[in-house]
Amino acid sequence: MRQVLKSRFVLLLICCFGLQYAAQAQGNQMTLKQALDKNLVILKSAIALTSKSGTAGIELSLVNITCANIAIEVDPALVFRPKASGAPEMVLAGKEHFELASEKPQKVVVNSYRMSDDGRGIEQGEKYSYYKQDASLKKVLSYVNEKHINSKLAQEAVLTVADGAPLASVYDAKQPKGSKQLQKFLVSDIKASSSDGATGKFAAYKPPPPLDTKMVINLDMNYKSARNLNIRIVNAEGFVYPDMIQREYINGATGSRSVDVEVDTAHMPHGTYYVSVRDDDNKVWSQKTITV
Repeated sequence: MRQVLKSRFVLLLICCFGLQYAAQAQGNQMTLKQALDKNLVILKSAIALTSKSGTAGIELSLVNITCANIAIEVDPALVFRPKASGAPEMVLAGKEHFELASEKPQKVVVNSYRMSDDGRGIEQGEKYSYYKQDASLKKVLSYVNEKHINSKLAQEAVLTVADGAPLASVYDAKQPKGSKQLQKFLVSDIKASSSDGATGKFAAYKPPPPLDTKMVINLDMNYKSARNLNIRIVNAEGFVYPDMIQREYINGATGSRSVDVEVDTAHMPHGTYYVSVRDDDNKVWSQKTITV
């Protein structure tokens, strides 16, 4: 009996000093991957979560087996594989922070993206297991986190790299500049330096030629005398679009006037716009409706 108690006491000392020292050596702060690799944290389960908007997450059930609390930062690009056949793999977005209390089971929810669109979608409550950290997706999601890319664009970028989806799908009309910069990053950085087999289809993909986004609206004003005129472009929500090029013409035979209004739809949110010509008295001389 004394020998058994002595053994238990030795194990307790190992827990309170050995494992605690391992955690304190890193200031009680580490990434989730480091904690799992060092066996300081045990992953008991990983359950898929879904939302009405289509975004995905994973509920992780974790146990910190050391005798000290650990501050955890979630690594980007930790890949989780489904235990059921046909479900897509999921990859963690990363950058979440939480603290794991000593020797207590704890559940945390982290954001994730699906890695394919080939099979059925993610179902609520499906069981997953941790597989590895993907090198290519780590670069992508680190860029996404650094540049504060929205979840829609980030999901398309993941599908482009992991599943060979068209590069053209990585676009959001509300963020045209950010979309183009993300596309450029995927082409220049990921394609050139990736060593993962998952990017094979992406490397072979050739993006289609860019679409002509210029639009010209012609407005006949049906008057002959010179007036101060203003072009106004506004959508149904009242947003006034200020960027345009105007060209005014005079019909030599009739003396009537018209104006061409040129806009670049690449920088306009999708929707219906009203293009009108008004004078200083706010009288509408001509108006047309366009859809972007």
